[in-house]
Amino acid sequence: MTSYLALVDGPGGDRTPTHVAEAARAFWRMAPWLPIEGECLVRSALLMRFLNERGLEADWVFGVRLWPFMAHCWVQLDDLCLNDDVERLAAYTPIYRR
Repeated sequence: MTSYLALVDGPGGDRTPTHVAEAARAFWRMAPWLPIEGECLVRSALLMRFLNERGLEADWVFGVRLWPFMAHCWVQLDDLCLNDDVERLAAYTPIYRR
């Protein structure tokens, strides 16, 4: 996971919700043409890098649920999830935010 986290290292960026949400929507419009089929880790890493390259910033959140045990991650800005359904995230407890 360290290599994925290194993708998003950089100076802080603009956290204006409208700017970040607009960029995230642009990323998901082009996602069908990306050469990857990613799980949450890869998709979130790519979105974080996409935002970072545009001088934007959001939080990369990692969460778990206990029974049955599962881990998941997503990109979020304040209360706005940028790459997942809120209904799915309700099952996870955030344990790390970057």
